[in-house]
Formats: sequence, C-alpha cells, structure tokens
Amino acid sequence: MKAASLERRKRGQRHRGGAAPALRSDRLGYADSGFDGECVLVIGLDFGTSTSKIVVHAPFLPGAPRFLARREGRTGGDRDWLWPSSFTEDSTGICGLNENDDGLLHCGIKLNLMEAASADSDAKNGTGAMQAVAVYIGLVLRSVREQVLKTHAGVLRTFATLDWSLNVGIPAGWTRDADPRGIVESGLEDSFRSAVEAGWRLSLRDTPFRLKDAEEALQCDESGEIEIGLVPEVIAGALGYAQSGERRDGLHLMMDVGAGTVDACLFRLRMKDGVEHWPLLEARVERLGTAELHDRRVAAVRRVDEKAAERLRRSYDPFDGNAASPTTPCPRNPARSAVVEADEAMTEEVQSLAGHFVQEARTRRDPHAAEFKAAGRLPVLLMGGGSRAALYDEALRRLDVVLRRHLPTGQLGAQIFDAPVPQALNLETQGMGFRLAVAVGLSVPEINLPDHTAPSEIADIPMSVPERSRPDSVDKDQV
Repeated sequence: MKAASLERRKRGQRHRGGAAPALRSDRLGYADSGFDGECVLVIGLDFGTSTSKIVVHAPFLPGAPRFLARREGRTGGDRDWLWPSSFTEDSTGICGLNENDDGLLHCGIKLNLMEAASADSDAKNGTGAMQAVAVYIGLVLRSVREQVLKTHAGVLRTFATLDWSLNVGIPAGWTRDADPRGIVESGLEDSFRSAVEAGWRLSLRDTPFRLKDAEEALQCDESGEIEIGLVPEVIAGALGYAQSGERRDGLHLMMDVGAGTVDACLFRLRMKDGVEHWPLLEARVERLGTAELHDRRVAAVRRVDEKAAERLRRSYDPFDGNAASPTTPCPRNPARSAVVEADEAMTEEVQSLAGHFVQEARTRRDPHAAEFKAAGRLPVLLMGGGSRAALYDEALRRLDVVLRRHLPTGQLGAQIFDAPVPQALNLETQGMGFRLAVAVGLSVPEINLPDHTAPSEIADIPMSVPERSRPDSVDKDQV
C-alpha cells in the first residue's frame, strides 16, 4: 500500500445514521449504505499444511482490532478458528469447505504445491497443484469475508466502502538444498503468487466453482485492485515478538513446527534511529513436522508388527488440527521399542537443524554475539501447532544443555518461549495464541511489514582473533 493512500483512508469519515445496509454478493462490502469513508481491512492468511489460521486487522479503527476468522456453523469448543487445509469435490465437480461431505477430499495441497514448484517437477503436476491451492484459497477468502462482515457488521457497515488487502505466508526456501541466493526460492514464490492471485479472483464469484474454473483464473492477467503480499512465514511469525513488550535486541532462533515441516530461521534485531533493522542470517525448511514423525513411527512398527502398525496409523491424524500432539505409545513391547528408536533418530535430526544455525552463527554469521558469552542466553521462539509435541521439546532441551556445556563458563543456554500474540487473541483461543503468530504478523498492512535482508546479502562477521581449538567450539552434530 502507498503511504498517501493509507493516510487518506485513515481520515475516512463514517455516517452516523441510516438503516443497516445489505451484504453484497461478492462479500467485499455492503450494498447501498449511503455512508461515507473507507475502512481498511487486512487479511493475514497463514496457509498451513494441516490447518490455516486467518486474522483480519482493521488498523485504523479505534483500538486497531484484529478479528479472528471462524468457520461458520462451528462453536469455539472445537477450535473453529482452525480451518482445515483441504476441500471436497462433489460428483458434479463443485468444490466446498465442508470436510464432512461425501465427495472427493483434496488434502496435503500445500506440500503438493511446494513439491511441484521444485526444479525436477513437471509442468502438469505444477498446474494441478496450483489449481487445488487456488480453489482452496478462493473458498476460504469468500467464507472469511462473509463471516467477518456479518459478525462485525455493527462497526463495519458504517463505512461506505471497505478496502481489502491480503498477505499470505510462504515457506522460507525448501530443505537444505534451497536456492542460497535468497530466503525464498523464485519458483516457489512464483507458484504461490499465481495460486493466491487466482484464488482471490475465484473468491469474488457468488456462484459455486470447480477445479476447471481455477485453470481459467490462473490464466487471467487481470490483477484487480486488491493488493496481495507474499511474506516468508518465519518473518511474519517473528514480527509479533519484535513489536511486543518482550522484544529485545540481539540474536534469535525461531522454529515453527507444523504438520508437514519445521521452518527455522536465525535473525538479529536491532533498533537504530527509531527504525527496526531485520537482518535474516539463515533460513531453512525441513520436512520434520508431526506428519513426518507419525509416518516414521508407523514405518518403524510395521517392520516388527503389521497389526500394531495399522493401529498406530489409525490412532492419530497429523492433518487434523484438533488432534492432540502425538505421544509415545505406552506398552513395553517390540512395537514400542521401534517407536522409541524412530523418535530418537528424528530428535537428532531436529537437533541437527537447530545446531546448524548455532554453528553458522558461532563460526561466521555472528561470532561475537552476546548470546554466546558468559551470562548470555540464546532466545528460541516457538510457534506452530506441532510445537507442543514432546519430541521437539526434547530436541531443544538438549540444545540448552549443550550450549551451557560447550560455551564459555557462565553461558546460560537457551531461553525457549512461545512467540507472543495480542492478549485478546490468546484469550480468545484459550491460551493457544502461539498457533496464530504467523497470521497475526501477516495481518499488518504491507507497508508496515519489515524490510528484511536476504542471507546472501549479509556479510559474515570475521573473528577478531583466530579461534582456538577448545570445547566452546560447538559442532552442529553435538547440538
């Protein structure tokens, strides 16, 4: 958004009387209101592997409220603010969000798009994956706008027009082989942008749509007046912390544990002349989420007990946002031993991911960081629905132990805490606000999102003296 345009919208005046206007069929606003002024509404869409979270922000209303988008017809008891990242297709091809429908279920659509965007994927797979994501985005946006407008009509209908914008989170690269020139692979960003823009076009229809409609929307060159921003999820997730009372200068590690992946980044915060500097030193995405954990457990048990493996497979659905975090089965038998062995191997991989960032920071990216010296602590921000699973807690506990053991005497290890979100949203989600951190960051007007610097553009910080071979040189395999 342009600064001048935002300033103009801040000054929008509301009409003080009149009957309640009707909701427009395209869900963009209200029809024939007769009122004055314009209300800016920013949709922050955290498109997850298993569930999506959506926060709609009205930054220029009194109190700058953030509205938590809830699925229609649901109650707060079943976490209706978690939107399954799936849709159904009935026998006539019409698509919908009703997960209880008997039609064909399309799930895993985010991972499919990420894989299709890779260099070795063929064009047909890429088109099909973009169509599925476009349909899902279209269905969600249409439902969210309608739900927010109805729920908050008392405030929003007093404006003549509503000015919507949309920010969507995208993965920060894809595995350790991602393009080292920037934080997000260009092919991945292009695929997500095409799918999201097509989804917005579909959302403006007031009639049902099919996958073939997504193909037409993908081929359309008209961008419309909507402003769509794509923001690395790791940046959006850490933004709330940077703007909170818990924020402090210095080096930070952030880990977003989802169903499909673990997104991690190393960043340094520094306020200078009233401007937040946001160098992103390292970023990586690995397929180490709870779905991978469950699949590895099932595969390990299948090698010793086929029936037990099938029971385990059915006991947990990593793509169900309401499912509890997976726990280690209790019975002491060969099947449990297989699970424990699989858990240990994956714990070591999560440790290695965290250790990669520590090693990079210690040896070249920020070797003089106060967080690695006596009385220092490395802040680790946790977010994502999978972050409560014991395996990830154990991996970071080991990181804490190794830091204190191998760094200078008096280093206090890791400070592990949930990424903060506004208190109202934390209360509204019954203390599960850590699952909203990315959506909250995305709900900021694009002009206010941080200008981050890609890792490739940040020079290493040289050591002041050659580092001696000593125990405080932490190897990533140790952590």
